[in-house]
Amino acid sequence: LTSPLGLESDEPEQRLTVVPDRPPEILVDAARVPISVRPDDVLSIPMAARDDYGLAAVEFHWETSTGERGSRAAAPEELSGGRVERTWELDAAELHLASGQAVTCRLRAVDNRPLPGPQETWSDLITVAISARAESPDARELAAAQEALERELQAFKDALAEQQEAVDQEHRETVRNAVRGEQQPQNR
Repeated sequence: LTSPLGLESDEPEQRLTVVPDRPPEILVDAARVPISVRPDDVLSIPMAARDDYGLAAVEFHWETSTGERGSRAAAPEELSGGRVERTWELDAAELHLASGQAVTCRLRAVDNRPLPGPQETWSDLITVAISARAESPDARELAAAQEALERELQAFKDALAEQQEAVDQEHRETVRNAVRGEQQPQNR
């Protein structure tokens, strides 16, 4: 290997692979975000943010239908490791929200790319209605647990039915073989 200045090296040729820095990703567990909450409920939004080289900021932003805005940021110690998993909470009572109003939330993640500058990603908007008739968080949690138990019970019933069918089939074959054995003449 010879440089343009005529310097020589007996080091083997080496390849450099450049991997581009991708923007952060935000994942919201939409199945666990209610479409409505009561005026005295705490809205919970489970989420995860990740980046291939590291996160510089993860934030939760909201705006109410009355125009009040706010945001919260993850603590610096949560940002290490390139992944943040947490549930953001917003108390509807503290925001003085009443039935018929709403709150819209978004999540923002920023990576630590130095040049040409950090990349940011915003989640889709999450709008939650405030309704005095909304299910309580406990009722939603209980309903989800009940649904999970019902799915487990149905899986158990299905497995039991398969086992019963196998036993019935074995019984029919045993009876059929026994009847055939009685019908065949015995050799003497």
